[in-house]
Amino acid sequence: MMKKLILITVFGWVMATGGAKPLPVAFTQWLQSGNMQAATVALEIRNLTTGETVYEHEAGRAVIPASVTKLTSTGAALRLLGANHRVETEVFATGEIDADGTLHGDVIIVGHGDALLGSTRSQFAKDLFVQNVWAALNQRGIRRIAGRIIGDGSAIPAPWVGPGWEWEDFGNYYAPPMAGLNYGDNTVALIFDTSKKNAQPKLIRTEPEIPGLVLENCLTAEDAPRDQSYVYGGPRTNLRTIVGAIPHKNATYTVRASVPNPPAMAAKAVERYIYLKGVKTDGDTLPAGEKQLLTTYRGEALEYVVNETNTNSNNLLAEMVLHQISLTQADGSRKEGVKAVSDYWKGRGLDMRGVKLYDGCGLSPDTRVTAHFVCDLLAEMKDERAFRASLPVAGKTGTLAMFLKGTKLQGKAHLKTGTLKNVVAYAGYIYSGKGEMYAVAFIVNDYAGSSTAVRKKVENMLLLMIP
Repeated sequence: MMKKLILITVFGWVMATGGAKPLPVAFTQWLQSGNMQAATVALEIRNLTTGETVYEHEAGRAVIPASVTKLTSTGAALRLLGANHRVETEVFATGEIDADGTLHGDVIIVGHGDALLGSTRSQFAKDLFVQNVWAALNQRGIRRIAGRIIGDGSAIPAPWVGPGWEWEDFGNYYAPPMAGLNYGDNTVALIFDTSKKNAQPKLIRTEPEIPGLVLENCLTAEDAPRDQSYVYGGPRTNLRTIVGAIPHKNATYTVRASVPNPPAMAAKAVERYIYLKGVKTDGDTLPAGEKQLLTTYRGEALEYVVNETNTNSNNLLAEMVLHQISLTQADGSRKEGVKAVSDYWKGRGLDMRGVKLYDGCGLSPDTRVTAHFVCDLLAEMKDERAFRASLPVAGKTGTLAMFLKGTKLQGKAHLKTGTLKNVVAYAGYIYSGKGEMYAVAFIVNDYAGSSTAVRKKVENMLLLMIP
């Protein structure tokens, strides 16, 4: 049980019993302001050098963490799988290869959850995977495929979306379907002509081309300061509806949307590439033949995947990290991945009261954590170099590039950010001017007004509280 706090105002600070320092009066005044009166603020700042809790406010309260959730999945994955864990994608051929170089069967690409195939987020060349497939075909002397190229994403069970995710997220680039076989971030670029103001922008093309994709265009091109569009559409359905406004430009404007079927997109990318190399695919449906392995492609090391996940708050990568845990321990499902993550932290002795995980990335508004649990996790992981290095750096990198920029904490705060509707969250490590290391969990739910104003207040509070 947490000790009850008794608050007494003394010389501009709010005194608190229970071992923590008095909270700044500026903090309680902020909580009492009009936009914060209905809000919940969960705060814990712990000095990891001394082990003392420095500040706390509602640290045991269960709150929505948004993308701070990624700390739970990436931290557990590094411990359970190791920083050098790599995902393999297998490519098989079925049927015989005749003397003319015709494969009388199919090429089957079997994915096991690599989220960086064909991705611009990868350290590898974007076309490296399809080049590997071409090289394997060329080595076997295959110049024509009588059957099909098939993408198999079944290693991760359907429906490929998170439980509790909101409908308005489906269809958008940040919430794509997540299959065993992924490609190109599971997104497609919708390129519009926005030259006519206050009119419906015309779709010029998609990159890549998605066969069968149907776009219901309800957009307008306006003097909007930013992209205000939303794309609706679930996995395995080719209909996408795009609504809202995008900025009026004299040139084109690009909106990214999720793709209906990532395995099919991967197969199409291979088909296009090998066609340019002179290998034709007939696309006939042939009887199943004996499978032979053509090549195995090994993806990025988990350390790199975790870095990309946390630095840029990538939801697809976070979910694939969760599924990797499940694939190594259970059936590959999100449910078993969430269970394995929860069990891991519980087994490490973390206080799980109030903690309910539903996914690996934080898009689910049903997920709950406490600030105390998050600081426990940060304390547990403080000596894990790959984990610490994955957090964006204030004023410099990723989602923290503008946060605390130009302040005494620029370059010293390494924090995972979290944002959902009426949720602003920060959690990670801050190094003080005295060389001490602090764990920080600062989560705000259900505020009124703008998220920008809340972020600015959080900045001010951290500058007050960290020496």
